Amino acid sequence: MLAKIKSFFNNLSYFVFWVILAVLATLVAFQLHTTLISLSIALIGSDLRPVGWSMTTTYGLARVFWLIIGILWLMWVMFTEAHLREGKNRKLLLKRFGIFLGILAIIYGVNYGILLLIV
Repeated sequence: MLAKIKSFFNNLSYFVFWVILAVLATLVAFQLHTTLISLSIALIGSDLRPVGWSMTTTYGLARVFWLIIGILWLMWVMFTEAHLREGKNRKLLLKRFGIFLGILAIIYGVNYGILLLIV
């Protein structure tokens, strides 16, 4: 009976950690999109503007950025799920959660720092 309860909480913690990482990855994806749009607007407003680009170009860029970011987000969520599941079986769940959380924090910090430099 004790083994079943332990297995249940192990599976529950795996699922909760995965959901937390997926939600945080969504926030990082929104920040990345904001940063990329801000970079494109800054590029269009500068003297280095590519020929033919105007402010209406950002609408198309936003769509392309969402497509790329969405694909990257899906790959990230699937990758973290597989590694957390494997880590659950090896008793490395908390360590892998911390590694993925650190990676997301670094990506978010870099994006936010770039955004602060632009504005």
